[in-house]
This record gives sequence, C-alpha cells and structure tokens, in this order.
Amino acid sequence: MTNLVRTTAESLTINGVKSFSLKAWVWVIIIAPMMEETTHRLWLSMKKTHVAVSVAFVLYYVLGFIMVNYVQNHVVGAISCGVVSVFAGMMFYSLVSEDALEKIKCNSLLYPIIVLLGCMAFSLAHLTNYMITVQVLLFGVVSCFRQLAGGISLSYLRINLGFFYAVLFHCSINLVACLLATL
Repeated sequence: MTNLVRTTAESLTINGVKSFSLKAWVWVIIIAPMMEETTHRLWLSMKKTHVAVSVAFVLYYVLGFIMVNYVQNHVVGAISCGVVSVFAGMMFYSLVSEDALEKIKCNSLLYPIIVLLGCMAFSLAHLTNYMITVQVLLFGVVSCFRQLAGGISLSYLRINLGFFYAVLFHCSINLVACLLATL
C-alpha cells in the first residue's frame, strides 16, 4: 500500500497534478484523509477501542515504511504488516485499562502535550510530500508547518465536534489543495 502512494507521489512530481487519475483523486481526497484521521486523531477520545485502532494504524504505517525496501512482494508485505499491526492493537486493548486512559484525558497538563505531539507526528508524516534532502530533514517541522497547523485545527475539530467532522474537513482541505494545484 505504501508503494502505491509512493508511485502516485512520484508520478505527481514528474507529471504534475493535472495528470492525476480518478483513482489518485479518490486516494488523495477521500481514502488518505480517512486513514490519516484514524491514525492521528481517532485516539483523541481516549476510548480504549479508538486508541487500540490508532495504535494498529500507526504501527502499520511504520512497518510499511520500513518493509517497503526489504520485501519483494508488496502484497505479502502489506498483509504481514496488517497482521502484526492488528495483533499489536489487540494486545494494547487487552493490556491497557479504560481508567488509565480516562486519567490521561482528564490531566490538564499531560493531555494537551500528548495532543500536540500527535499533531507534530501528523506533520512529520507529511515529509514524504517533499523531495527528501538533508535540509528538509533538518527543518522538518518548518517544512511541514501547514500540516502542523492543519493537525492542530483538525485535533480541535475532533475533540470538540467529533471524528466525522475532522474527516470531512480534512477531505475538504485536500480537495481545495488539489483543485488549486490544477489551475
């Protein structure tokens, strides 16, 4: 799956947004925001199930990023990452108590820091939007400042309005960005 996104990003860099296929538009405007919101903001409710699903998604992305260069068959790699990630999410669910998560959410100092760290992780996950150079890596947060601001805004929406509104807003942002890029 990571390979499909990377291929789309490479063709975008080479051919420009105007050459986007319908499949690429669907990925960028619908599927990617849903996956990113599930990964980076579903857990903000601090409900045990939501956190476990987000843990599984984070691990899937990390394993996929690592394994993409080492596995010849990308389907086998994606399935392997999925199995390990689901297992890790289930382990998290069985080991962590709802009370511990509720205590974190009620902690007025710890919860905002964790939310901000999640926003930073969201912005750094978008480093792959750029041609990776030493300068981009050294100034990663600056390079992804738009995504950091978006992550903070989407976290605010998620916490105050709910998951659906954060996904809807994320889809809208990506739609506007793609439309502006085609002008």
